[in-house]
Amino acid sequence: MEAQVLFDRVVAHLLTQNAKALAVEDGTACLYRAPDGMRCAVGGVLPDSLYTPRLEDKAVEQVMHLYPEIMAYFGEENMLLLNRLQRLHDKYDVSNWRAGLIEIAKEHGLKFNPPKAKPAPKPTDIFIFHEMLEEAERPHILEPA
Repeated sequence: MEAQVLFDRVVAHLLTQNAKALAVEDGTACLYRAPDGMRCAVGGVLPDSLYTPRLEDKAVEQVMHLYPEIMAYFGEENMLLLNRLQRLHDKYDVSNWRAGLIEIAKEHGLKFNPPKAKPAPKPTDIFIFHEMLEEAERPHILEPA
């Protein structure tokens, strides 16, 4: 996988999820895939077909050496990039992720392309939505055919 494509996917995942993937038991151990559905930087872009719970508690370098199919998917040339992204997720507060991602992009000669923010709904959209809800809540009398 090209480094820029990989980086863009991780950036989109982390900045959209905007939360760490943590173990439920202690709330501090980071996981590739947490029970609540959260995913770390690497776990968020790892296909389901390559994930196994045996990945948990292992650094990405170890995972890539133990699972050649994961190494082939990401590419050995991206190991350092993945390591930096994993450390960002695991060691930094979520509020510092954006700045950290910008720094990682500079270190690796990549562009920082954050996901586009969804525009806030217009007041007319909200009004129409409420009208639809009110209509849905009204009792409907079925006419005999």
